[in-house]
Amino acid sequence: MPKRERAALDSLATVVTEELNVKAIEYVKSAGELVTYTIRPNYRTLGPKFGKNMPAVAAAVAALPPDETGDRVGGGRSVVVAVSGYDYEFVPEDFVVESHEREGFRVEREGSLAVAISTRLSPGCYRKGWLGNWYTTCRTLGKQPTFR
Repeated sequence: MPKRERAALDSLATVVTEELNVKAIEYVKSAGELVTYTIRPNYRTLGPKFGKNMPAVAAAVAALPPDETGDRVGGGRSVVVAVSGYDYEFVPEDFVVESHEREGFRVEREGSLAVAISTRLSPGCYRKGWLGNWYTTCRTLGKQPTFR
């Protein structure tokens, strides 16, 4: 993350932690730490370009590292793919990318930024007067609360 963006985010840290009722903000190196990706070729854009060579393209896309490729495509950057001994530059529209949140997180992404909030509640939440919020969160997640 560029220093300028990081400084802007750091300047809002106090407001964000108070508004979201979170203890701290942690930065990760890539969105791949928060989500897992499934990458497939977009046959609508690549089919006309590669025609009968699409099986080779599909195999080359399947061999790409999903986390790195998902981060690049999600950030709007191109990806170089080797197909039958030639390198081709694929734009983000040439891929179908599905992201799946890792267990315990809710993730939103826009461009190169991804924001996640942990859905795990610390035991101290409901002991310190947050029982109403804890109950609502548990009910939303389809779990029945247990009171201690």
